[in-house]
Amino acid sequence: MLISIIIPTRERARYLRHSLATALAIDDDRLEIIVSDNASTDGTRDLVTSLSDPRLRYLNTGDRVSMRMNFEFAFQHATGDYIISFGDDDGIIPGQFPMLRHLLATRRPDAASWSLPAYGWPVDGYGTKVGGIRFTVHDCFGHPERVEPAEARMILESGQMHQFSRLPRIYHGAMSRNLLDRMKDPAGVLFRARSPDIYASFRAVVMGGTFDFYPHPFSINGHSPASTGGSMNAVGDRQQGGAADTRFLVETRTDPVEDIIPITMSMALAYLGTAQTAAAVVPPQPFAPDYQRWYVAALRDMRRKGPEVAGMIDNSLIAHAAQFGAEKALSTARNSRGFDWSILTHKLSQGLGKIRKANSFRLLAEADGMNTIETAARMCDIVLAQDAEEILAGKMKPAEAWQRAIGRSGGYARQM
Repeated sequence: MLISIIIPTRERARYLRHSLATALAIDDDRLEIIVSDNASTDGTRDLVTSLSDPRLRYLNTGDRVSMRMNFEFAFQHATGDYIISFGDDDGIIPGQFPMLRHLLATRRPDAASWSLPAYGWPVDGYGTKVGGIRFTVHDCFGHPERVEPAEARMILESGQMHQFSRLPRIYHGAMSRNLLDRMKDPAGVLFRARSPDIYASFRAVVMGGTFDFYPHPFSINGHSPASTGGSMNAVGDRQQGGAADTRFLVETRTDPVEDIIPITMSMALAYLGTAQTAAAVVPPQPFAPDYQRWYVAALRDMRRKGPEVAGMIDNSLIAHAAQFGAEKALSTARNSRGFDWSILTHKLSQGLGKIRKANSFRLLAEADGMNTIETAARMCDIVLAQDAEEILAGKMKPAEAWQRAIGRSGGYARQM
């Protein structure tokens, strides 16, 4: 079974060299690693072509294109039975890959997702808690879980964004060739929305299939000043004084593929629009969103933004409600206070997160004077070892594995 790993990139060679190193460290011949370069001018081509590994393929779009178009370009060249994608400041945990391959080969899900620790790149002036990984008992050494299509649909339709990690993913997740082929439109286009990774996740949910969630980390979500998702979320932020536009948005506007709703500065509303776009693609799939809950989430986005962007979000909400006949839901959302179920769910999720943090530890990923996604991945392998495989084979209990992980963490400095 061939597995493809795709790393889309643009102008981020300084991060890519370490991200790519995590994939090349995997000991597996049935693997292709594709770097899809969005016409970078920072030496990305020289970096990738200087590496000698028969599994590595370098692609270049030729001209600067949107993120969606770069994804489409890369996925059209992938040949794997399963495809995994992550960003150029992210990484995969090489020593955990054999277990991931085993789970995909034996369980054969249409798509899988897994626990995803975060790593902030220690760049001067960026962030306050960076350079480390938090290990949480609930997110390590868990048994595979089958996420029923009805559960996945409920999570999406009700806008439970704190549960989105359980949804099928192509970005820090794996999707089968069969599912991806079924997701294509009649013209053979796979990604039909501005945010290709989110679209793929939501399209899989509305289509249905067999989905797995693995409570164990197989990759690391890196974030840095260059991260698209982080910069989008910070646009117009009250605390950061962000501007109302980014180059990502400018390029998106030149893409011939359009979502069902216009570009919005609300992450929640953008997610809802992506879900509606995923449901509307030929052949269309039924989708019944709880607009009130989604609008409450968008109003939370609005309160975090400065006046200019907050006004844009408000206008987007009014236009969306008019487009879908959901004015009553928007009015109810505006009048909601602490008793709204969406807000209660959000607060309960935050409380649960604090409880989980109490049974966790955070380690600084520094090794040999370096602190990168590569050293973070190596640290994860040292702490996790191969105990997850022992658990899967019935030779060890998760509680024992957790205690062993704590013991192996002693060689790294703790972060509060």
